[in-house]
Amino acid sequence: MNAPQDWDPRAPEVLADPIAAYDHMRRRCPVAHSDYLHHSVFRHADVMRILLDHETFSSQASRHVSVPNSMDPPKHTAYRQLIEPYFGPDRMAAFEPVCRRLRADLVAALPRNEHVEIMFGLAHPFALRMQCAFLGWPTACTNRCGSGSTRRTSPRSRATRMRSRPWPPNTTRPSAPC
Repeated sequence: MNAPQDWDPRAPEVLADPIAAYDHMRRRCPVAHSDYLHHSVFRHADVMRILLDHETFSSQASRHVSVPNSMDPPKHTAYRQLIEPYFGPDRMAAFEPVCRRLRADLVAALPRNEHVEIMFGLAHPFALRMQCAFLGWPTACTNRCGSGSTRRTSPRSRATRMRSRPWPPNTTRPSAPC
């Protein structure tokens, strides 16, 4: 059984003016459910509580742990200290021209005069190519890296997976539900 939807993030009026839609949701339903996004949190204070309350809310969204992004403190902190030097200002400044070249190449290859699905047409390939470049891997690895790490799924199948992850048990939503 589907949970009732509080909003549809793909509705024409939301897509036409997302800022007005988010303002409306902050007033009407600050923690909203949709089949497409599962839960959307609209108030800054609620977002901060979710980010900082590691006892109630976890970064781990899967049984497959991603280091360090899907880890909570204190495990997260130890890994973060190990990798942080690789993302210092000097290293990032040296890597910036590579990112700009990757972006320019991908944008130049986009089809002209037709709609482009931005996530899979630009953002996903950029992320994969940037990661491979950062790790010093050949461009040929991009296809292998992307083949199993993310799947193109329909919103319905994504929603089905997300519904199986309820709000944490024995907790209240940050704001009153709609």
